[in-house]
Amino acid sequence: MDKGLYFLLTGSFFDAKYKAADGVERNTRFNRNYVFNFLIGKEWRVGANKNNLINTNIRLNYLAGNRIENIDLGKSLTQKEVVYGENDGNLAFSQQLPDSPIVSFSFSYTKNKPKHSSVWSLQVVNALGTEEYQKDFFNIKTMNMDTKYTRILVPNISYRVDF
Repeated sequence: MDKGLYFLLTGSFFDAKYKAADGVERNTRFNRNYVFNFLIGKEWRVGANKNNLINTNIRLNYLAGNRIENIDLGKSLTQKEVVYGENDGNLAFSQQLPDSPIVSFSFSYTKNKPKHSSVWSLQVVNALGTEEYQKDFFNIKTMNMDTKYTRILVPNISYRVDF
């Protein structure tokens, strides 16, 4: 921390696979392969004795896409519902969704007393409303497979007392 300014940069690279009973190695559903995180914030000392804090920060999580199960289109169209399965040489979880940049921010005020501290905070996760994959479904109107995405913005207001 320098003059109340701080930052953090992290990254993870991984390859999560499993070997099925048939001896073939496949990706797991959560084999994103990489994740990057960047956080930057600023803290100000306030109050008569400069012992209280105002803090704000912004965070970027850049996540490679999750893996999804292959859809057997022929069987799905015949049965008029989503049928998952390996077909045409596509192994389970060989398809990967697009990367997701998730931006979040927080603001907090800490009031320090001799025997305890109280913290008021506001945090907003996915502030830009990045779409995330929810599910595949059979669309009866078009008689075809469709994908549903959702935008989940999560505001969180909290109060905490530390002893």
